[in-house]
Amino acid sequence: MPETYDPKDMQIRYERWLLRHGRRYQNKDEYTMRIGIYQSNAQFIDHINSQNLSFKLTDNKYADMTNEEFRSIYFGVWGGERFPKERKTVVSFKDNICENNLSASIDWRDKGAVTPVKDQGLCGSCWAFSTVAAIEGLNKIKTGKLISLSEQELVDCDVTGGNHGCNGGFMEKAYEYIINNGGVTTEENYPYKGRDDMCDENKARNHAVTISGYELVPENHEESLREAVALQPVSVAIDAGGYEFQLYSKGVFRGYCGYQLNHGVTIVGYGEEDGKKYWLVKNSWGAYWGESGYIKMERDFADKRGSSCSYLNPSLPLASLPLHPEITSVVAPPCRKLSFRRGLAQPTSIASPCRPLLRSGLAFNETGLEILKSALTRTGNPHSDPVNLTAEWTPNSNALLSITFPMVPPNRFGNLHPPSVENELNPKNNEGKNGVAGDYSKVFSYDKENKRK
Repeated sequence: MPETYDPKDMQIRYERWLLRHGRRYQNKDEYTMRIGIYQSNAQFIDHINSQNLSFKLTDNKYADMTNEEFRSIYFGVWGGERFPKERKTVVSFKDNICENNLSASIDWRDKGAVTPVKDQGLCGSCWAFSTVAAIEGLNKIKTGKLISLSEQELVDCDVTGGNHGCNGGFMEKAYEYIINNGGVTTEENYPYKGRDDMCDENKARNHAVTISGYELVPENHEESLREAVALQPVSVAIDAGGYEFQLYSKGVFRGYCGYQLNHGVTIVGYGEEDGKKYWLVKNSWGAYWGESGYIKMERDFADKRGSSCSYLNPSLPLASLPLHPEITSVVAPPCRKLSFRRGLAQPTSIASPCRPLLRSGLAFNETGLEILKSALTRTGNPHSDPVNLTAEWTPNSNALLSITFPMVPPNRFGNLHPPSVENELNPKNNEGKNGVAGDYSKVFSYDKENKRK
């Protein structure tokens, strides 16, 4: 990789990028600033792609943004306490694993249980998209009909239980809202706006799908997650804060990540590519990001240090609501409290291995395992009376619940640090240059001793 770039070549490359993405700037100063950021990101992309890694990057629609501003806009898993301390914790279903019955791979898109990729826009509402995608999949599995549900209802109306619309939220609390509200309406009835607005209670009362509860699953246990995904799409929280994730293009992602759970997504399958196992993850950044809106994130990795993250970073337990009076709630072990907040930049200097910080998501129950009760109610017409469709809770039935279960892949390709762009937006360090650093030729450090063999 060349250490310097011809300014004319970079100018041509940038102009093509502007045309491809239809980007326009307010003035020359902003243009000058953005081309500097783009060049820094482009050099980082070229360096990563020159390595023999399992994934590739590209100059996607976020290539003219610093990582700090990208994270401040698009992330929405909100920091703070999730549930009251008095919630009862019990033994989880971690031991109820029947691995021999699991398929080697699954893709819920092939089964018609995944709606087209959506775009959250300039709104930190990923938590709403993660929640809705999981329920859409479960509804298809239970009723045979795929219905696109309303994220905007959650953004506008789920504002009293701890969620904050475009300023972030939790998938678990969104499930609670849907349960307490009696359901969630369709996207057609309550379309997405990408901004906070007043709750339209009339639209929110036209329920299309309802769930009776949700369950939490133990963290740091990929086999439990695989069992869940084998039965339905699963809502998860991940750390998506690295440059590699921002600029991801294709392949099995094994890039940089840290400790923060800051983004809600949905796992819609798992499989293997070129000998590397992965989770198939649906994102909410539109179809032009990643592999048509999806990312393959590494699973079953050899580095098991993430399994002790809950002990290294303790926080409040994640408790669930009871699904039935005689059924005890399942609870995830303590794990680190979320600290990311929209608008509060994370330090890019945190060079840590990724941790599979498994949080909350969609629950399930395998054939022959202890039954945890749940029901699903839906109606195709929001204006008609609901039709109750309840699963048969017998030892021979497949019982599906709703829970949450996040995952983060490990950093195993060495101590690769993204280029520093902190000075690019600091006019004090760049007098007369409108906030743009003068030298964009970056020297990337790569510890060959840690390079994956």
